[in-house]
Amino acid sequence: MLRVLLAPGFRKEPPMAQSKHRAVKRVVVVLLAAVLGSSCGGKNDPGARSQSKSGSPSPVTDSPAPTEPRAAEASARCNPAYSLTALKEKQFAFDGLVTEIGERTDPANPAGRMGTAVFSINEWYKGGGATELTLQSTLPRTEDSVPITEGPDLTVGSRYLVSGQGAFVGTCGFTRGWSHEEGAEWEKAFKT
Repeated sequence: MLRVLLAPGFRKEPPMAQSKHRAVKRVVVVLLAAVLGSSCGGKNDPGARSQSKSGSPSPVTDSPAPTEPRAAEASARCNPAYSLTALKEKQFAFDGLVTEIGERTDPANPAGRMGTAVFSINEWYKGGGATELTLQSTLPRTEDSVPITEGPDLTVGSRYLVSGQGAFVGTCGFTRGWSHEEGAEWEKAFKT
């Protein structure tokens, strides 16, 4: 069809029809800009410029981004939210040191990759007795760590409090960096 339109001798539309097409194009462009503008830079967009009462844009400030949408996102991903009561419902929990990180193919998505971490177990709080355990993350490994959704990046030589289900390390705070205080809280939670 493009060839026909550009062929020599193609008859142009009369001037009145051309101006109608330009007006329609302008309306389409304005509507498209309005639609795109409403999905980008809305009131929950931290990078969006706010409008003053006079209608002119006010400068963007370095104030912290609104946390409500992020909290809602995390809440949707993190159900149940971390608590010692919810922790006790996990299949396993331990204090361990990462000795190796790797990667494997995601069986549910062969094109996807999942990070893996090998833990040397210092203490089991629930379920298990092995001295070493390999777990996986739902996220791919980076050069030097295995990231966890809403949790720490697992790195070789670092100690963690780990809980989870099946072969997966717990997300959303159910795996965290080890500290004396939190280790004592976990130990106490599983003894009661």
